[in-house]
Amino acid sequence: MMKKYSIGFLASVFLCSMALVILYDYSYHSMRNRETTEQYEAATKEEAEGPVAQTEGNAIKNEGYYLKNKDGYVIVYLSDGQTVYEYTNIKLSSLPEGLQEEIEEGKRMETVEEIYGFLENYTS
Repeated sequence: MMKKYSIGFLASVFLCSMALVILYDYSYHSMRNRETTEQYEAATKEEAEGPVAQTEGNAIKNEGYYLKNKDGYVIVYLSDGQTVYEYTNIKLSSLPEGLQEEIEEGKRMETVEEIYGFLENYTS
C-alpha cells in the first residue's frame, strides 16, 4: 500500500515540476517576443523620423544625405559629408556610368526613403 502512495506522490511531483518548467518557458518566450516587438517599434519610429543631430540639448533636423565613393563602395553620409550614416555593399563599378560620376561628385538625397529606395534598386 505504501508503494502505491509513493509512486503517486512521485508522479505528482514530476507533473508539477513539468508544469512549472513549461510555464517558465512560456513566460520567458513571451517576454522575449515583447522585447523584440518594442525594439522593432522603436527602430521603426526612429527610422521614420530620420536621424537627428543634437548639440547642447537642442535637436536639429538633418538636411539630407550624400552618396559617395569610398574604397570602391558606395557609402551614405549625413549632410555634413563627413559623418557616415550607413555603409553599403554596393560596388561603385557595378553601377551605371552616369550614376558612378554622380556618386564620385557626391550624389545628394533628401530623405531616408530616397536612400532606401536607391539601396533596394542597386543591392545585389
